[in-house]
Amino acid sequence: MSKIMEDIILKQMKTLFVAALVLFSLIGAAYAAVDATEVEIRSTVLDIDDLSEDDPSEVTIKGDQWAGLYYDIDEDKMTEELIVKKVVDSKKIDITYKTKPQAKGYDSSNLKKDGNTGYNIIGFFAEPYVAIQDDSNKAYANKIGKLLIDNNDKYTVKAGSEIALGGGYSLVPAQIDVNGEKVWLELKKDGKVIDQSSAESEEIWTVTKDVLDEKDIQVFRVYVDSVFQGQSDSMVSIKGIWLMDFANAFEVDSDKDYKDFEVETVDADGLVYKAENFTLSQDSRKEVGNGIYVKTSENFNDNGNFYFVKTYTKAGTYEIRSTVFDYSDDINAKTIDYKDAAFFYYDIDDDIHTETMTLSTEGKRIKEGGLTYTSEAVPKSYDRGAWGKYQVLGLFGDLYVPLQEELQEDTDDYDSIKMYADKISKVLLDSNSKYTMKAGQKLDLGAGYTLTPTQIDVNGEQVWLEFAKDGKVIESNAVDPKGNGDWVVTKKILDEKDIQILRVHVDSVFQGQSDSMVGIKGLWLIDFENAQELETDDKFGSFDLYEVAENKLVFKSNKNISISGDSDITLYKDWKIKTAENADRMYFYINKTIEGNDKPEVPDEPEETDEPVTTPPVTDKPTDKPTDKPTDKPTDKPTDKPTEPVKEESFLQKYGLWIAIILIIIVVVAAAGYYYYTKKKEEEE
Repeated sequence: MSKIMEDIILKQMKTLFVAALVLFSLIGAAYAAVDATEVEIRSTVLDIDDLSEDDPSEVTIKGDQWAGLYYDIDEDKMTEELIVKKVVDSKKIDITYKTKPQAKGYDSSNLKKDGNTGYNIIGFFAEPYVAIQDDSNKAYANKIGKLLIDNNDKYTVKAGSEIALGGGYSLVPAQIDVNGEKVWLELKKDGKVIDQSSAESEEIWTVTKDVLDEKDIQVFRVYVDSVFQGQSDSMVSIKGIWLMDFANAFEVDSDKDYKDFEVETVDADGLVYKAENFTLSQDSRKEVGNGIYVKTSENFNDNGNFYFVKTYTKAGTYEIRSTVFDYSDDINAKTIDYKDAAFFYYDIDDDIHTETMTLSTEGKRIKEGGLTYTSEAVPKSYDRGAWGKYQVLGLFGDLYVPLQEELQEDTDDYDSIKMYADKISKVLLDSNSKYTMKAGQKLDLGAGYTLTPTQIDVNGEQVWLEFAKDGKVIESNAVDPKGNGDWVVTKKILDEKDIQILRVHVDSVFQGQSDSMVGIKGLWLIDFENAQELETDDKFGSFDLYEVAENKLVFKSNKNISISGDSDITLYKDWKIKTAENADRMYFYINKTIEGNDKPEVPDEPEETDEPVTTPPVTDKPTDKPTDKPTDKPTDKPTDKPTEPVKEESFLQKYGLWIAIILIIIVVVAAAGYYYYTKKKEEEE
């Protein structure tokens, strides 16, 4: 083989390898899963028309009413408040945000043993901070550091082990003297020792630093419970840690606004920001500042409904709770609904809610049957408004539909729709988005369901659609957009006939530059293959299904629930009760998790942002069914909006894998050819 031929082969091989690497990187990007989400915590729902324009009418929202503001249940501490007032003769409001320090005790009683009983806490846009004190113990609202840890947790570790404290801080018991019952402790920041000391059993180690021109500020406290010899290693037991992020403490800038929140007062006594003439327009989600948004309804000009919402996007676990209420031995049928509990299903556009709960107590317990949870089906508008309405049922905060027949044409008598409240299915999709597709292109509807226009007749203005699950065709039909363009699929589900499971609206059929195309604008789908039938006496944790009516489900507590101090009482999966240390206050809550960490990250120093943080919709798999008997019960995690389908597969997503395989074959063949001719040349020489 000639030298020229060898050079050509080598160049071709290099080109193929580079092309393959580029393609693989593009394929990786195209197929990368979107693992992003957010947690929204809403306030109670307000009506602008209920806000008088006189001074006495202003509405104040505090931390015990909304989890979007800081609140400590043990000491009933809240430092923040939002004051809302209507602007005269307008759809505008003035929003005032206030916060100031309050004295708070350490969560660990062990940390109080040296006479220092606590610190000054200040909520700053929902996050807990420590207000730095001077020599006279005056707390400065405008000199603050994040509260990283305040707990009574127990840690048992051996010498050299590291306890992560968050924010880059860690605690290391470097050496342990069992005989002297002493431990040498090191406090580190980003792996660097910033302070160290010995401590004996039952002793508190306190670290002080100069912070923001204030000297000897307490920044860290830890209680050494005991030093002992384990089976093979010397161990130290720690019970109680408190830490503020002194390295990143900052002085609140009196000239810094946070979007529409403009500085009114920033001084040692408190912080006040005001958003004046904040315009409310229909169907909007606008940031006021620092992660606090205002959400309005589609029909805001008619009903005036709006609420505040705090949005979290960082990995962690967040509480969505009810308002806090005083616990007593004789609560009689206290009612809790969507106004009190942010985790109950609520649709602001249609102003609909379905869930209520009543609470009765007897002594230090909620007796059997003393907790009643009811959900009643109500009509909700399809996102494609031309379709009218369908019945929905919130169940433990999640959105379901009772199996229901199709509403007959030319009628809006939604009450006459035959439905079955005890036979339910998750809503997978309710969308009015526009999707433009060519023949053979699949639209992913979630949970394995797909919709495919298999043939498009441009001249006849018809499209043949196939609805499938996991590749198996369920139903197919020709749809003519010149008519009403609707295709409604019905099936026999759980022994009930003619239950609607899918609605599609074909908007148009047209000829593109090279392909015939179909436009779809309107999709609705339930996960009918996982429809669930409920029966009286089915168990849902601490609840039994007590009554099934045509449009209503009633659950009652199936046991005595003891109320004790400082406890988390699980009712059903994530649905819990939180009590104060002395059990005189309580609230209901659920946890929402953004994948990545088990505990919430401490937010960064608040920064002004111009646009709200949002995440793209992703197609969800159905959530797990309850583990309690029976096994096919609704889930406990609420979803305010069903996920929307992926609008269109990219070229690489559709054909990338095959192209990669072909390139690999070409590279292998080229390499083999090069090796063969090189070997042959050596033999000839």
